[in-house]
Amino acid sequence: MKKIVTATFALCLVATIIVGAYGTNFVKNYKIFGTNITTINPDNLSDHGLYETIAFGCPSIWSDIKNPSYIVKNHVLSTTIYPPDPPSDFRVEAINSWEINLTWQDNSDNEMGFKVYRKMGLVPYKLISTLDKNATTYQDTVLPEISYKYKVSAYNDAGEFYSQDTNIVSLAQPTAFEITAFTSNSISISWKDNSNYEEGYEIYRKISIEETYALVATMDANKICYEDTDLINCTTYDYLVNAYGEQGKSTSSFYSGTTPLPPGETVPSTLIPLGDGNYSGSICCECIEETFFNRTFRIHVPSSYDGSQLTPVVLNFHGRLGHGEDAEKQSRMTETSDANGFIVVYPNGLGRSWNDGRFEGKAGFAPKFTVDDVGFVSSLIDFLENEFSIDTNRIYSTGMSNGARFSYRLASELSMKIAAVAPVAGSMNQNFKYDPQRPLSVMQFHGTADTICPWDGGEDRTGSLVCSVQDTINFWIDHNACNHTSSITYQKGDTTCYTYGQGKKGAEVVLCVIEGGGHTWPGGVRECSGWSMWLTGKMTQNISASDAMWDFFVKHPLYVEEPLITIAKPKEGYLYLFDKESIPLVRNTIVVGKITIEVEAYDEDGIDKVAFYVDNVLSFSDYNEPYSWTWNKFAIGNHEIKVIAYDVSENKAEDKINVIIFNFGG
Repeated sequence: MKKIVTATFALCLVATIIVGAYGTNFVKNYKIFGTNITTINPDNLSDHGLYETIAFGCPSIWSDIKNPSYIVKNHVLSTTIYPPDPPSDFRVEAINSWEINLTWQDNSDNEMGFKVYRKMGLVPYKLISTLDKNATTYQDTVLPEISYKYKVSAYNDAGEFYSQDTNIVSLAQPTAFEITAFTSNSISISWKDNSNYEEGYEIYRKISIEETYALVATMDANKICYEDTDLINCTTYDYLVNAYGEQGKSTSSFYSGTTPLPPGETVPSTLIPLGDGNYSGSICCECIEETFFNRTFRIHVPSSYDGSQLTPVVLNFHGRLGHGEDAEKQSRMTETSDANGFIVVYPNGLGRSWNDGRFEGKAGFAPKFTVDDVGFVSSLIDFLENEFSIDTNRIYSTGMSNGARFSYRLASELSMKIAAVAPVAGSMNQNFKYDPQRPLSVMQFHGTADTICPWDGGEDRTGSLVCSVQDTINFWIDHNACNHTSSITYQKGDTTCYTYGQGKKGAEVVLCVIEGGGHTWPGGVRECSGWSMWLTGKMTQNISASDAMWDFFVKHPLYVEEPLITIAKPKEGYLYLFDKESIPLVRNTIVVGKITIEVEAYDEDGIDKVAFYVDNVLSFSDYNEPYSWTWNKFAIGNHEIKVIAYDVSENKAEDKINVIIFNFGG
């Protein structure tokens, strides 16, 4: 026996030396117990499992040599794989009409992860997500009014172990939400019931300037209207309505409305200093026939203002569902005001909307009830003139979205008070007649990927019809008699500005195109995120709309003193022989030989030049008085002589005369 042990020891010692020389341990080859699956490297073995050796092994450490072990052929390694406990307390809840939240309790400490399964209608279960271990929640995107079934499993090498199944139907969002009537202390609302599974409807309300909504009413299933009473007059209220059920709520619909003053009652105007040049103001207006509202606004006066000189004003109108404070934040125009010394006003629309002239669709409280917002703005300008030293020749309008479209209405109906407009992300309405009383300069900013006010026009998200950006620009080019050929006056990155100039009374039309830009204020800020940011799209920082429009406004006051220009020679109804006036004629002006065209031109700020045209072809420009040019070229028959005077502000005026000429020289 001693010889056998000694021989075995010797064999193991030799094997130890040989194997050790190759850096290898002894029991290296394993197979999963009860299978033919083989693994060479023990590092690949899982923490739990049954294994057996398929190679001989010997002791590998010298301390064991004194008590050598015999050859082991089949040896059980490790332990059994324990299955994870299945998740419990599995719950599903509709966050809104489109999102389902799944939660469960993790009962295991040895799962490799979790798997989420979904079944829609009669379609079999489908794996929709694999999650890491310790996960306890998952959010799924669904379609409303469709039955879904979910289950979740914990898994490891021992298999999958499931929670119970749970059914859910997300509720459809109520639509066509609107205010149907109002008094000084009540607002009536209605909506369309789109769900077949709701238990009822919840109505939330807040005063518009407040942050938090409160539940004010719960309605039974299938109800579609509610009257909210005991309200405060002259107050804007915001409403949310959603369907609800045992497993969650639908997406909410929003509407806003404003209560008027009691019948026959008016209130005085107010102007309250807020510090740092800011004011809160209000005026009383009959904005709906025989119905008075207290209209509110914010004002910022630059630090340079001291009342000793006339100061320009910019009116900045918020978008639909916004406030004046929103317009101030997103446009950063208060900063531009301080840098350039103009007053900026941020008015508030009734029901957080402006009556921009669209009468179809669901465009908000102001269009629905045909609020006289133009009258309000006219009264607001009068109020500003009484309270501040403003330059009524330099009052401008801008706005975002609904506020942009309202600026176009002001350009038409209040063109004798508004000097120029610069709409942002908003075009003209298709079914509204625009009829400005004078040439008026326009600067529009618009993104090509705007989905709320589409670049190509058509039906917008409120169901109203909007003109395309190019049709809007063409209207003002034609109205102002501008050159139809543009020049690029700004280009940086995704932003290019095209200018159409040489319009009547110096009017210009400028279109700033943001390639791939969304429904945003260029160079501004926004506080939205997630879904709202996706909806509004890209905001460029390659141009500041506020700064650019102010540079544009400065060049375009309301009233422009055009240069005075008259053709002094040749006169209408005379005969000219070789540049000398001869005799008067009954009709026509006849010229024989050369003729010196003499012009009288005057402008308060000075004449820059006088241009001389023959048949609309520029022949000569004179930059010094007296302004004249001698026409001495071969010409026979009827011709038109036209002269144009330009002043230093690029305003222009013209005069012309038709002559019959016989000039064989030149």
